[in-house]
Order: sequence, then structure tokens, then C-alpha cells
Amino acid sequence: MKRCYIYARVSTAEQNKGEITSIENQIETCQHFIAIRKEQGWEHVKTVVDPGFSGKDLDRPGIKELMAEVELGNVDAVITYKVDRVSRSLIKFYEFNKLLESKKVEFASATQSFDTSSSSGRLMLNILLSFAEYERELISERTSDKMQANFERGKWGGGFIPYGFDYHIEKKELTVNKKEAKAIKLMFESIAAGMTLSKTAKRLAEEGHLTKSRVVTRKNGKQVNIGGKKFREDSIHRMIKNPFYYGYMIHNGQLGKHRYEKLISKTLYEKANAVMKKSPPDKKIKINPETDKHHHLLKGLLVCKDCGCSMTPTPSGKKDKDGNPYLYYVCTEVGHYKKASSCNVRRLPARLLENTIIEYLKQLSQQPKVIHEVIKASTKECSDELKKLLKKEDSIRKELVRNDKETEKFIQIIKDSPKATKRMSEEVSKLADMKDALTAKLEKICVELNVQNSQQLERDTVQETLARFGEYIHKLSMEEKKQLINLLIKEVRIESVNHKKVKAPAEAEAFISKLRTSWFRFVVTMYAIPSIPVSYDENSKKFAFTSKWLPGQDSNLRQSD
Repeated sequence: MKRCYIYARVSTAEQNKGEITSIENQIETCQHFIAIRKEQGWEHVKTVVDPGFSGKDLDRPGIKELMAEVELGNVDAVITYKVDRVSRSLIKFYEFNKLLESKKVEFASATQSFDTSSSSGRLMLNILLSFAEYERELISERTSDKMQANFERGKWGGGFIPYGFDYHIEKKELTVNKKEAKAIKLMFESIAAGMTLSKTAKRLAEEGHLTKSRVVTRKNGKQVNIGGKKFREDSIHRMIKNPFYYGYMIHNGQLGKHRYEKLISKTLYEKANAVMKKSPPDKKIKINPETDKHHHLLKGLLVCKDCGCSMTPTPSGKKDKDGNPYLYYVCTEVGHYKKASSCNVRRLPARLLENTIIEYLKQLSQQPKVIHEVIKASTKECSDELKKLLKKEDSIRKELVRNDKETEKFIQIIKDSPKATKRMSEEVSKLADMKDALTAKLEKICVELNVQNSQQLERDTVQETLARFGEYIHKLSMEEKKQLINLLIKEVRIESVNHKKVKAPAEAEAFISKLRTSWFRFVVTMYAIPSIPVSYDENSKKFAFTSKWLPGQDSNLRQSD
């Protein structure tokens, strides 16, 4: 078997250009390329992607993962849609290709015909990469020239729209947003009067001013709304230093006038900056998950449902008798706005919360009937799709058999009747074209069958892990526990509730539990496992799992559905 890895990449600029450059299209084309060579032992083992990354270098998580797999000897061939998906830089591709050659790994492009094992193939590869690098440098030069020309004309160069302005698409100009302009003036006047950044942020919030709301495209291609929140000290600090508001803008270290309306006077700008420079910096709560020195088992999984923010691990300033800091999960809105935040969840004790989720998984793993039924339910969709594909495959194979019989019949007629050769030859040609089309469909279905089988294997891995969770969890280190929990759980959403008034929670898989003196509702979303109606008895500390597939089961405990 030749183990094939597919690599796909699309830059942020390419994401909206159409299907031809989409990640999905690249993967599908590469899968067909591998499927055609299935009889030669080619097999698609894994797909690695870099959505939203430029091809100028190899500083990307996906390509680094692929190179690590090559180093470990897990790869026999690397397949890409085009050569420039790996890198548009000739030097960087040489670096990548040198690694492949050292490990005797083949490289192939699904849409460009060449073989890296031959001298002519290597020449073609270098030519293609040279053009790709030239194109990238040319685009970069043109972009830089255009931005410089816009700056010299006093025109906004693009990027995020400055707060206080809107962008008029038809005129391609910035226009003043009156409400935001009012906030800008209030901001500068407050700082110029000696008000601190935190007090200025509070004043803006009291008068209903929020940051600009905008739609951005993430690296995975998903579009999300950001902004529309209360001002933070750091954002106010940046805006006070921005000369755009008194009629100037900066490009490549140069200061120049712009053509748009001024929102404040130069005098007010200079006064606010002079005051801010002399004022001592405000104390801020700094929460940085990358500097977390403690093991937080649910890091990256928790979401505060009250305000939609993630919950970030952070140690408290206080320590226990052994000198260890008290650990918490803090809603990021609380971290930013402190007492001004309206969040009800705020912060939760880390170990108590983690133990609750571990107990949930542990008791779930001890329910063999429920596990059996949810596995059936989770595989039903996959099984149905497999049946459809197998049915299509059988139908196409039958058509191919009929096609072969028809072709043989016409060939026999041609042999027996030379006068009918021209007309019969046309029929044979049509049947040959039809056979090619049917073969292409069959190859595509074979690829889809392979994908379905790999998805089935992934489900099995998660489900088997869950079945043994209770047996292994207490034998693992904190880091191993964290890895295991991340394999099982996709997300945990938390909201503060009044347990006496709760009658009908929205989610069937939610349960209510008490942490210290407050009650919370937990919604645990797991990989490959469907929602399970669950209840929790605070006195016995026991969960009751029910399944709609198991008749006759019920519980007198507080139900969440």
C-alpha cells in the first residue's frame, strides 16, 4: 500500500474567489487522483489543510504537521491540487521537497502532470514554482504601489473601517457615522479633562456607545460577527493615538493629510495625548491562556452561555495552605470589564467544575445499554449513506456491463457488415464516451465509500474511549486526562440559573448542578455521541441517563427535558 497524504491550502484572499480554489474542491480532486491509482496500491490515509494561510512560506500549522508525519516515516506520497498550494516561494518549496527526497516520498499534483523522480519532471516543477513566485511578488508590488498612491491622494488605504466612519460602497469613500463620531469626541474630551482610560470606558458604556460591529472571515472560512461590545482601555488608548480623527493618516512611517471630514480638532488631539502620556497606566486583569502554567482539564472547551464568551483558565492571587494558587475559569467578558460586566456566571472554581464533568463522563461510561444504543444511533446516518452509495455503485457496475455488451454487439456487426462500418463506429464511439463517464462516476463513489469508512472508524475510536473512560481516568496524569477529555468533549456551555424556578430547560442533554453556593446549567456536547437526556441528584451526586431508544426507563429526579 502506498500511503497518500492530501495537502490543501487556500489563502484569505482566495476564499471568496469561487469553488475552484476552495479547500473542499482541492480535496475532492486529490481524492479522485488517488482513487484512479487504487489498483497500484495508492490509498488516501489522511488530509491536512491550511485554510486562510498565505503560501509565501512554510510557517503554517498544516504544512508543519505534514512535514512531521514525513519525518516519522508515515507518508509514501504527498498529493496537492497544484504545486503552489505547498508554497509560492521556490526556495521554501526546495526546503520542503528536500525533506521528501530524503525520506523517499513522492510528490504529485492532481492537476499538473509531472513526476518528481525524473529530470524533466523536476525542470517542470521549477518552472511552475518560478512563475508562482513571480506572480506573488508582482501582486505584492502592485498592492504596495496602490496603497502608496492612495496615501498620496489622501485616500483611505483599506482594512478595518476606522471607528467614526462608514464605507460607501458605490462611491468607494468613507462617510461620517454621526453616532460613532459623537463617541470619538466624548472619548477625546474625557481623556483631555484628565479622566482615566477605565473611567472613560465606563462613561462610554453608560451613554450606550459600543465598538464597531463587523463581519470577518476566520481562517476556516467561516464568517462571524465581531464587535458591538463595550470599549476596553486598550482600544481607547489606540484610538486616542490615531491621528486619523484630526485629519491625518500614517503610511510607512509617513504622516499625510486625508480627504475626509475631521472629527476633532488638532488642539484637542494633542491635549488628550499629552494628558494620557503623563497619566499612570490603569491596572488591568491580564488573562493569557498561552501562559497558563497549571493543568486546566477543560481549557478551550468552556463557553459562558450568559454572554457567549469563552471561559479562560486563570489562577487566583490567593493560595492554599500548601502554597498552590486557587484555580478558576473566568468569563472573558468579566476579565475585560471586571465589575462593569453583567455576566452572571463570572468565574467558577476549576477543580470543582472539572470533577463534575469527569463524574458525568465516568457515570455515562458505566451505562452499557445507553452506550450501545447511542452508538447505534450515531452510526445510523453513516450506515444509511453507505447503503445509498453501495446501491449507486451496483447500479453503475450493471450499466458498465450493459455498455460492454452493447459495444461487443456493434463491433460484431461491423465485422459482419463492412458497409455499416461508419455508422456503427459512431455508435461504438458514443458507447466508449459513455463508459468513460460511468467509470468516472464509479471512481467518485469509491472515494466517497472510503470517506464514509474512515468516518466510521473515527466514531468507533471515540466510542471505545468513552466505554473505557471510567476504568482509566484515575490512572492518568493531568496532561493525559486533558487529552482524553478533549477527545470526547467538543464543548461545555454553562449558564447561571435559579434552580427553584427552572422547569423546562431548552436542551435535552442539559443537567443542573450546584457549585459551591450557586446553581448552573451544563450542556455537554460530545463528539460522535448524540444528545442524551440526563438528570442529576445533588444529594446522592448521581446522574440518571435516559435514552429515547430504551422503552420503560424514567426517573423521579429533576429532569432537564
